[in-house]
Amino acid sequence: MIFKLPIFTELVIIFIDNFAKRFHLKTTKMKNTNFTSALDKKELNRLNVSLVSENGKCTEVMYQYLVYDIDNDQTICLLQYKCGHNFMNSEEIVSKKEKKTINLVTNTLIDGLKTAENRIRTKWEYSKIQHKKGLEILNKIVPKETVEKQMELTFDFVSSLIANNQQIDSLPENFKLAFIENKDELILIEERKNNDKASNNIYVQVINTFKIL
Repeated sequence: MIFKLPIFTELVIIFIDNFAKRFHLKTTKMKNTNFTSALDKKELNRLNVSLVSENGKCTEVMYQYLVYDIDNDQTICLLQYKCGHNFMNSEEIVSKKEKKTINLVTNTLIDGLKTAENRIRTKWEYSKIQHKKGLEILNKIVPKETVEKQMELTFDFVSSLIANNQQIDSLPENFKLAFIENKDELILIEERKNNDKASNNIYVQVINTFKIL
């Protein structure tokens, strides 16, 4: 069965389309891109990143720092920062029952991002202890240097996407992010991609710049 629009509705759509073309009006194309970046191989520490773009240009970014609570078998969001062109909103875990909310005015999206990233750098490790006694064991399971390295790669990747708007349009709406830093990994990943066409993983080769594979 073919569904046909009423004639009046079709005429309205044609009128709007012609009006936009005649007066060179741009229609706004919105896109939400969401991805997860594992900060260690066990995925005990993760960054969730959400990007909002309009006509290919990034307008908002949200970071969420998450940890896996082994005792309760659940993932917890400890830090959240949402940044736009003139604001940064955040939620930080102060204790198991209390969250700290901060709203800042910023000049640009980049300014807000830098503030958010610096707060994550200084708070990710201690936030686990603040939330629940026992979560600090994760700091012993996963080397601090591993988490911080993956964190910086994720921050740099987001900056690269903002600087190159076309890259955002080429990405799927939801995916898992993995960084490749040597040739052996690259060969394995190429084989895995060929064998699993339905995978929602995005692999990024780290050279001097980011190359989306």
